[in-house]
Amino acid sequence: MIAHGFAPNDCVIYFSGTLICSITGSAIADQFGITPRKRGRPAKDEEDKYEPISLRFHPKIITWGKEEAEKRGIGYQTVINEALLEKIG
Repeated sequence: MIAHGFAPNDCVIYFSGTLICSITGSAIADQFGITPRKRGRPAKDEEDKYEPISLRFHPKIITWGKEEAEKRGIGYQTVINEALLEKIG
């Protein structure tokens, strides 16, 4: 069941579709002296942000990128991006 109207750090308990208990993230922090983790990726520096665009590559480039990515255990877009950055110096 989705808890609508609650913050991500709230503790919400349902039983048979009925809301039983909800504790806000700040109440948890106050009671237990902990701070809930922030969710998601950390924000990137301005120079590290990528600009979303759409490109069309020859299928050989995509195949090479995917094969290389599989060997290195990273994403193929990262492999292609690294190759392009290396080429421009």
